[in-house]
Amino acid sequence: MISPIQSYEHYTNILKFKTTGVWGVSNIEVKDTGLSDYPDPLPNSPAHAYIDFTMHSIKDYRKLAKKLKAYATQRGCLYSSI
Repeated sequence: MISPIQSYEHYTNILKFKTTGVWGVSNIEVKDTGLSDYPDPLPNSPAHAYIDFTMHSIKDYRKLAKKLKAYATQRGCLYSSI
């Protein structure tokens, strides 16, 4: 819905959070990991999405999160402020 630079600008300028970059995973990667994702627009973040881990145990949650992190790391930083 928005570009990595737009995501960075929204996160830092609108939401007033701090970050040095934007990383991402695709819907296909989320599904390949065995998870589901959904659009979850918020009033101050219309492009917000949600990855559902609720069907998994805490132990599995950590393993699945590591898989998503590996996808994002392999892809590389999509936008960096430094």
